Amino acid sequence: MRQLAVITVLPAVLLAAAACTTPGAAEGEEGARDAAASFLEAVRAEDGDTACKLLTNAARQDRAVDSGEGDCTVALAGIAGDMSDGEMREFEAVQVDRVVLSDNGPRAEVVLSSPGAEDDLLSGIGLTDRIELKRTQDRWAVESFSFRQAPNR
Repeated sequence: MRQLAVITVLPAVLLAAAACTTPGAAEGEEGARDAAASFLEAVRAEDGDTACKLLTNAARQDRAVDSGEGDCTVALAGIAGDMSDGEMREFEAVQVDRVVLSDNGPRAEVVLSSPGAEDDLLSGIGLTDRIELKRTQDRWAVESFSFRQAPNR
C-alpha cells in the first residue's frame, strides 16, 4: 500500500519540479523577467540552442530566415561572437532593468540597462536594449529583441 502512494505522488512532484525549472513558466512579471534573463544569458554564452527554445515559434522561424543563416541556432549563437571585445564587455553588463506588462493581452516589454551607460540619452531617441515577450500556454517566450551592441541583428 505504501508503494502505491509513492508511485502516485512521484509524477505530480516531478511535474511540479519541471514547471519550476522552465524559464518563464511563472505568471506575470516574475516569469517575464526570468524568460528575458535566461534569453540574455543564452545569447551571452553563445548557446543558440537554448536561446532559440526561448523564442516563440514565429520568432524562431523569422530569425532563421532573416539572419541568412537558415538556422535559428546558428544565428543566435553568432550574436555575441560577432561583437568586438568592447561591445562584449558592454553586453556582459546588460541586465534586466524593468518589466512592463501590457494591458492588451499576454505581452510584456523587458527594458534592459547597463550600469554606467547613458541610458537616459539613448532611450530618449529610441535606442534602448529591450526584449518583447508573449505569454504562450505554458511560459513567456521572446517575440523580438534589440541590443545596441549588436545593431545588425
